[in-house]
This record gives sequence, C-alpha cells and structure tokens, in this order.
Amino acid sequence: MKAYVPQHIRTQDTRRKRLRFSFFLILGMFLLSGVIYGVFFNPKLLVANITISGFDQSLATQFQDAMRTKKILKGFVPSNNLLFIDKGDFISVGDQYPEIKNVVMQKDYRNARLDFSVTTRKPEGLWCGEREGCYVFDTDGVIYIKQEMNVASSSFSLVIEDSNRFPTLLSPVQNENISTKKIRDGIITPELISVFKGLLNIFKENGVSIKTIIRRTEADNIVLLETNDEHIFLIDGGRSAEDSMRDFLLAKNKIDFQKITYVDLRIPGRVYYK
Repeated sequence: MKAYVPQHIRTQDTRRKRLRFSFFLILGMFLLSGVIYGVFFNPKLLVANITISGFDQSLATQFQDAMRTKKILKGFVPSNNLLFIDKGDFISVGDQYPEIKNVVMQKDYRNARLDFSVTTRKPEGLWCGEREGCYVFDTDGVIYIKQEMNVASSSFSLVIEDSNRFPTLLSPVQNENISTKKIRDGIITPELISVFKGLLNIFKENGVSIKTIIRRTEADNIVLLETNDEHIFLIDGGRSAEDSMRDFLLAKNKIDFQKITYVDLRIPGRVYYK
C-alpha cells in the first residue's frame, strides 16, 4: 500500500534536498579551493632562503637559478614551492663541481628555507695515467681534479701510476689496452689504498722512501715500487707487506744495496736482484 503525500510536501522535500546538495557542493568547492591555495599558492610554502654548509655560498645563487628554471604544470605552480622541490632538481649544479662528493637537502617548512649540507672529497693521493696526465684521487679512489703543473708529485704521500713503464726484464708481458680515464672515474678501491699505504709505511720505517707505485692495470697484483733514489722493488700485492719486508731485510745484509738496480720480492723466502 502506498501512502499519499500532498504535492506541497513533496515540493518542500525536493527543495530541501536541492538546498542541502547545493550547500555541500559549495562547501566542497570552498574546501577544494582552500586546499589548492594551500598547496599551490600559499606564500608560506615558497622558498624564502637557502643555506649552504660545507661549501662555497655561491652555490645558493645557482640553486636559486635551478629552481627558477624548474617547470611545474606548465608554469601554473610556483617553481620555488617547497612541496614540489626535490634533490634531483639540483643535480646539474652539483655536477659542475667534481670536488663535491654528496649533497643532503632538508626542507625547513617553518622558516620556508632549504638547507643544503655539502660533503667534499678528501684528497688521498695522485694518480697518473699513460695518456691522461695526473689527477688527484680521494679516499674512495675516485679521481676528481687534474693536477696543476706547479704542484709537485712529492706533495702527495701516495702516487700511483698506471702505465707500461715496466722494464721488459721485469715484465715480459706488456698490456696494450690501458683504458682511458676521466674525472669521477674510480681508479683504486679504498681497500687497496689501505694496503698501499701500509706498504709505504713499512718501507719508510725501514729507511726506504717510495716515490711512485707503478701498475700495468688496476687489477694487476704485481706492482713496482720506485724509490726516491731510483731503486725499484718488484712486489706481489697478494703478499703481506710485512712478509715482503722481512725477506728484504734478511737479504739486505748480504748484498750491496747501493749497487743494484732492482729487487724482486714476489716469491716467499727468495730475493732476486740485479
């Protein structure tokens, strides 16, 4: 059974529903407008300042320029809106400075500020390639600055040379495929850096000052240690520095070290020299 509802009551109900719908529609549009304004146009979200720690403050200007050229929704959203900025927007700026190792970005919403903490590379030694010249490498074994001509190699405690400058007598198999290196290439592992530094320290403690470590390739365990007085030690990097030095010290009293050209310490318990 259907109940009869007078026409005027039905009209009132319809009017209430329309008013309620219109109210919620307007309220929703108002809230949506508020969200759009708060997200896209709120002046408190626009970067007001950039701080740099660990590097030259001129980076701040370049970061500002990078934000200015950033395109968000075809220019609809301000390019310096904190919500839409990420570290990747500034990669091109960091790439201009190979001495920069890492950049950490933090957003300070309260002060509308971007804070950048820059970590720079720490010089560890000098690397020289057969074609490229010489470069400074860092503690990670990455080359990042070409050596200036007025900087002597003696300024670095660790000098590594990758070349075919192995005397034929010591190295009959020559490598003709030495790879070309460029800035930011890794040329040595941190572990091998530690091994080489330990090797140099042990020789130094025993009165032998090493000028250059010469390799044919990065993967080659056989290296030449060139001393400041032009002597050469042939070393197997797979042996411990202590074992190589012990063999040398045992033979040192039996040979006239000043009259020899090189000492071969590759074979345990045996010392060959010329």
